[in-house]
Amino acid sequence: MKKIPRVALNTEKTGAFTLIELLVVVAIIIILAGLLLPTLMRSKNSARTVSCKNNLKQLGAANTVYESTWKSYAAWGEDKSGSNLHRWHGTRKSVSNSAEYDPAGSPLNQMAQALEGFHCSALETTVDVAHPSVERGGQGYGYNLYIGTLAYLVNNPNTAEAYERGVKAVDVSAPDSTVMFSDTAMNVSSSGAISFSAASGVLAEYSICDAPFGVMAKKTLLVIRNEPSIHFRHDALANVVWCDGHADSKCCEWTLDEKWREKQLGFFGSSTDNSIFDLD
Repeated sequence: MKKIPRVALNTEKTGAFTLIELLVVVAIIIILAGLLLPTLMRSKNSARTVSCKNNLKQLGAANTVYESTWKSYAAWGEDKSGSNLHRWHGTRKSVSNSAEYDPAGSPLNQMAQALEGFHCSALETTVDVAHPSVERGGQGYGYNLYIGTLAYLVNNPNTAEAYERGVKAVDVSAPDSTVMFSDTAMNVSSSGAISFSAASGVLAEYSICDAPFGVMAKKTLLVIRNEPSIHFRHDALANVVWCDGHADSKCCEWTLDEKWREKQLGFFGSSTDNSIFDLD
């Protein structure tokens, strides 16, 4: 009588990973993630920079359309010496530093729908957008006062005459090297007033791109220094649109002291005059 052979047991490995193999795979993934993360962050920051630069181009184009229609650039704040409720980026109902601006009231918005829902995408990660600020509402962008006012064309830049409108395009002798708008922020106190010391205060929104020096009697006063408001938040670069409409990115070339540099606030261009901000 034949015996029925027994079925041989399968003693081969099942293909499951050992603990050591799993740890090796996890380690490789971690290494790859560490190598790729900086590249991904650079790509994200680059996309933010491009988006911000496009916003500034829109602002510049809207202001150019406004100038061609009304024969002067939009006023930075037409009623600054009066009710003080209007800015280039909108209108507000009270003079409180925490008052919200309605972009529908902006002269630029009326010309090209340029301000509805736009802002610098890097703003929230670098500035306390909820903090009250003496000049908030520009969504991370500031207007050159010497384009948006008549400071260089009147004897006293603090009068109603100076704020009623911006300059004319023909007044700007070098539009390709004169700032119109740039990335901005300001160091402010708890109440939202400008803090003149970078060692204290909070970084908040600000709608003015300040030149290095003040102006009086139609000339630059080299004894009056302005606090820096150009904000180098795009990997140490600030975006800017010039009066001829082109936009680019600039690095911080100088600032008042290291505390201002730590807050990424400073200037590009000359440290001895207002040459890239004024009309000459």
